[in-house]
Amino acid sequence: MFAFKYWDEKIRPQIATVRGVKPNAVMLDELGDLRILRNCIVHNRDIVSAGEYSKLKIMTNICRPEEEPVLTHEQMHRVFIFVKQPIARLILKYSGHLPGAPQPSEIVDVAIQNP
Repeated sequence: MFAFKYWDEKIRPQIATVRGVKPNAVMLDELGDLRILRNCIVHNRDIVSAGEYSKLKIMTNICRPEEEPVLTHEQMHRVFIFVKQPIARLILKYSGHLPGAPQPSEIVDVAIQNP
């Protein structure tokens, strides 16, 4: 779950600094779900408890409650889409008006994939 750690320790604090807020104020549902799954894998013997499963907002089709998440290639692909979409939204929201910022058409493959 390197992706969540990188988001939480590198990207999130940088966005928070730019926005003038604390890192915990920068929240994306998709990455919150990734945090929940990571914590279950690392701290709960790979089992997603029913309580933790109920907290998932986006990635409910990735695993089942009280089971070990075993991700197929297709599910891993969906996880990456789930991670890329909010990043595309952030890019457009906070830099779309700046000179040299990417145009929506340049990141459309990231922004509109179906998970």
